[in-house]
Amino acid sequence: MSARTHLVIFLAMLCLPAAPLLGQQTPEERLQSALYKQQIEGDLGGAIELLRALVDDFSEHRAVAARALVQLGLAHETLGSAEAARAYRRVLSDYPEQQAAVEEARARLATLTPTPPEADAEGLVARHLWYHTNAWIRHGALSPDGRFIAFVDWEGIKDAGLPPGTGALVVHDTRTGNYQVVARSSSDTYIVTGMWSKDGRRLAYSIWDDSWDHQNLHVVNSDGSDDRVITANQQHKQILPGVWSVRGDFIVSFIVGWDDVRRIGVVSVDDGSVRILKTLQGQVRLDALSLSLSPDDRYVAYAYPDASGDEGDLFVLAVDGSREERVAPNAAKDSRPYWTPDGGRIVFLSDRSGRTGLWAVQVVDGRAASKPELIRPDVGPIAPLGFTDDGALSYLHEVLETDIHVARIDWEQGSFVNDDELSGRFVGTNSRATWSPDGSHIAYLSRRAGPGMQGMSYLVVKSFQDGTERDIELTMQLTNESRPEWSTDGRYVLLNGNHVERTGPIPIRRRRAAYRIDIETGEVRREPYIRDYAGFFGTSSARFASGLQSERLRSMGIRIMGQRDHRSYRSGDEPLRSGENLLFVRNVVAWVRSLHCDDVPRPPRGECGFDMMLETVADLGTMWGWELSPDATMLAYAKAPDMESSPDVLWVWPLSGGEPRQVARVGEGEAIRAVRWTPDGRHLLFATQEAQGEHAFKRIVRVALNGGPPEPMELPIDGIQLGELTFEPNGTRVAYPVSSGRDEVWTLSGFPWDRDRE
Repeated sequence: MSARTHLVIFLAMLCLPAAPLLGQQTPEERLQSALYKQQIEGDLGGAIELLRALVDDFSEHRAVAARALVQLGLAHETLGSAEAARAYRRVLSDYPEQQAAVEEARARLATLTPTPPEADAEGLVARHLWYHTNAWIRHGALSPDGRFIAFVDWEGIKDAGLPPGTGALVVHDTRTGNYQVVARSSSDTYIVTGMWSKDGRRLAYSIWDDSWDHQNLHVVNSDGSDDRVITANQQHKQILPGVWSVRGDFIVSFIVGWDDVRRIGVVSVDDGSVRILKTLQGQVRLDALSLSLSPDDRYVAYAYPDASGDEGDLFVLAVDGSREERVAPNAAKDSRPYWTPDGGRIVFLSDRSGRTGLWAVQVVDGRAASKPELIRPDVGPIAPLGFTDDGALSYLHEVLETDIHVARIDWEQGSFVNDDELSGRFVGTNSRATWSPDGSHIAYLSRRAGPGMQGMSYLVVKSFQDGTERDIELTMQLTNESRPEWSTDGRYVLLNGNHVERTGPIPIRRRRAAYRIDIETGEVRREPYIRDYAGFFGTSSARFASGLQSERLRSMGIRIMGQRDHRSYRSGDEPLRSGENLLFVRNVVAWVRSLHCDDVPRPPRGECGFDMMLETVADLGTMWGWELSPDATMLAYAKAPDMESSPDVLWVWPLSGGEPRQVARVGEGEAIRAVRWTPDGRHLLFATQEAQGEHAFKRIVRVALNGGPPEPMELPIDGIQLGELTFEPNGTRVAYPVSSGRDEVWTLSGFPWDRDRE
């Protein structure tokens, strides 16, 4: 889980309303109160007391009770108490039908057993070390002896007196459970990573200096003493430590210059001098990459994707710069290579078998000496962090649990009533709910465990008439923006995703695609056109047009594209219908003509796929939210006065023509974060936050389209983005997700080469 995601979850939880008395709370509210104590306040004793009472008082609410027992076990596990195993066993014995809770309880029990009853099918043994809800963990986080975990803490360790959100470098002792702050950020600085030396005595970390224009590289002792700047060379904008040498005299690092070019360099620990080894192509995020040194300090292994970002190869680069070898080349995505402690192999992630697995290749003198061997298939969304001295591979596993709640809306009081979970099945895996046109059904996505760790995705259609749920397995690749919408007749669910073109089992290209799913037969059919954008919220959450909105747009000859699908139009993957007018909504609202090589003999600038702005309706500056009206006739958007400011004015523009009209304005120091139409199209809702920085939501406001003063609402959305709410067509009910997340550190041991030596 990214640091940005952690920060959003944390800030969202900070704006939880004051909890009512326990006797007045619903079971879910009781659970959220306990999670707040456990994950935000760090009060494990108080959380344990609340969780025990919850299980005793609401045992008949089986989904919530099972989840509470899992959390109870996690709290005891953090304290090193034997009560953890008892809580997990109770989940298995008392709530066997709660599949998600049972699966997690079994996994936890396995980690608490010194020697599991049996290893997995590959003979490997996985052990859980630690978890955190608001940390930034990168490769090199586990000390070489496997005892200490270094991480950037976004929450603030309570005993250290750090303010919430402080990015401190913290070391956790997995044996004693203690935390120690090694380096502190301030309001003017920002720590981004931490990396153990090979002897476990020092840590290297990067920090943005108080000018916020470049990073400095520091080295500090593991107890927080002797913190010194290794390099403050302003020639480089970013410098992230990748791996220490065995002798501790240099650190191989990722370096970004002022030209935004990525490089691999060697940084001297003694004098901070930098020697560039390799200049890389592309703009890949550095925190997704890793570096590993061979035990003799002669070679560095790394993986880097191609220009598309979809495929990557392994490379072994001589530290003296004399040569570089491509290792195990394949038309697949290879990543996270790490040298085994004996130097005989490189272990890496690859989807060359069709799913992401853990592979190993023998290496001699910097060159591959065997074909890659599959060590563990279907490892799912893990991120290896490196090997410990005893040969265990540490890795990060992201856990994000989401469930859908349904509540009735009292528009007069501005409140939710009769709030309850939509489904008690596969708790923690459900999201993205959408109402059918007549309100009789709701469709949502469910990502569940399946063959291997990667799991399966399902479209679930629930009937409110008889309570039944129909599961439809999805074979396409879902994305973070995949969200179901209904056809006008209620017979189909429309969904965007990725189409993976393959040659044999190897993925070659991922292309954006739209699908039509028959809810009666379960048939999935690919559509010729990606669905129109119908809204954008925050920084990455998009909404796509319903069947009704699409029909209205087609009748007007309009096509709307937004953030991500812009590239598909530019490359010609997504052709326009004859006579269609293209409306582009990003940081501008503009009518656009997309030109391709076939359109003109000699395209301007000598390249294909550029756009000609025919007419700009509005320059939005910093765009945080817009949405198409339910009848697809108007566009509501929040507009900023310039590119440097936050949006503070709400506008409405008719797609059929005419001038945009101002509907509302927020006060100084406040910004409009998200915009939503009410189902009847007569009101607009918008969420606000502090204008500067990523701070908690302040309020939700309703404003009538035909005039009248804005009305502050008191909808208890618990920090959930307004864009995540989905309204029943008649406006009486709302569905919305409730999420929690954590990052877990595990180790994997018992590799074949280790067993061969025994």
